[in-house]
Amino acid sequence: MRSLLPAVAMATVLIASLHGAAHAASDRPRVSVLPFGGKGGPEAQKVVTKTIVKHGFALVSTEQFRAATARLAASVEGSEAIRAVATDLNLVAVVMGKVTIVKKKYSLRVLVRDGRDGEVLEEATFTGASRHALAKQVDKSFWAKLGRSFRTAPAGVSSKPIDSGEDPFAAAKPSPPVAAAEPAPVAAPEPAPAPAPPPAPEPPPPPVERRPPPRRAAVEEEPAVERDSGPGPAQFEIVVSPKMQYRRFTYASDPQDALSEYHTSAPAPALGASFTGFFRLAFPRVGLIASIEQGQPLPATTSSGLEYRTFSGDYFASLLVGVPTRHLVADLAIGGGRQRYAFSAQGDAASRPRPFPNVTYDYVRAGLDLRVYTGTPFGIFGGGYYRYVMAAGLISSPDWFPSARVWGAEGTLGLSYRLLSWLEARVQGDVRLYQLRMDPDAGDAHITDGATDLYWGGSLSLAVLLGGGKS
Repeated sequence: MRSLLPAVAMATVLIASLHGAAHAASDRPRVSVLPFGGKGGPEAQKVVTKTIVKHGFALVSTEQFRAATARLAASVEGSEAIRAVATDLNLVAVVMGKVTIVKKKYSLRVLVRDGRDGEVLEEATFTGASRHALAKQVDKSFWAKLGRSFRTAPAGVSSKPIDSGEDPFAAAKPSPPVAAAEPAPVAAPEPAPAPAPPPAPEPPPPPVERRPPPRRAAVEEEPAVERDSGPGPAQFEIVVSPKMQYRRFTYASDPQDALSEYHTSAPAPALGASFTGFFRLAFPRVGLIASIEQGQPLPATTSSGLEYRTFSGDYFASLLVGVPTRHLVADLAIGGGRQRYAFSAQGDAASRPRPFPNVTYDYVRAGLDLRVYTGTPFGIFGGGYYRYVMAAGLISSPDWFPSARVWGAEGTLGLSYRLLSWLEARVQGDVRLYQLRMDPDAGDAHITDGATDLYWGGSLSLAVLLGGGKS
């Protein structure tokens, strides 16, 4: 019997130790970290969970939180639902977070909600160039930014150890063995040791002051539009466009059978360049565009063998005032320009009457330019413009049609593909049309009711894009 006493004493000590550890764990403040959304959310959540546990808080698993949510028929959306679940699980705080990608950077927004009322105690934003960099940034600065929002003890629970009134280590000591021959002398009883004075009661924890609403000024502002939505408008564009174009000039009537029409039998090469710049991209966006198109001089031969050389070009500038939306930008263009097409006589043609009139259209240009951003590298653009012709050049002189009145129109349609963030390829088709109306007198050098001057062609362009971003 006496041999069992040491084992009993050791078991008593072990049970008391386990009881004390369980009591200490149950007295730790309890926190639940809900799953973080977005790419890189799980990695950031692990770092946050590790940091909270390292600072002495007990973690309530997501499964326990969801089970309580289902049992209480609550939701994680509102403050009242958070309060109900936190009260049921005795939580001091609930941590929520979401990762978004903004301008190729990972951005984590973390909210700490109070377990008593579900309201937001604090919030902060962490950024990194990658998921690994984001997790490293969270590990470095999470507690510095949000640690003060965690209370050190759950509401209504005292952090004082519970005194059971008994010493779990006070086990009975075995008596020394007694000789069988003679009784052992009885020792005088030792005076009992004076009881240790009870520990001084600890002061109650100070009341937890309600924190003001989270300081929005300290939170990094996120752009309203994420760059994952695809390419968007640029602030500056420089475009170089090799072109191929046709021309066809025809008369409405020729009562004297003395007029010669003109058309190109093969596409004529030309080179175009434009610059577009915006002072602002937000509504209303305001900018300027300047465009130059120069045709390559080409030989032209009449049916009678007369030789000429053609010179052509189109130049304009416009003010742009636009309305930008997420997927569509519409710009009103108002400006002016000049388009010319001239024939220079070569050889014997210099001494013969000119069969074709030169044109120089000085015009005021107004219309609408549209760009559609699809959320992918592909885009669509186009526009329609009216050209009010103020002067037409030699064709409206007394040598040809002094009564000529001219108006014009222009249309474009194209497809773009963003090769790089700063480089875009474009394919475009365009048409320019001029209508001439004549009211000839009997003494005019040439007689007709009207004429049509039509230009059409296509281009393959490269655009260098600077500034701006994604839609």
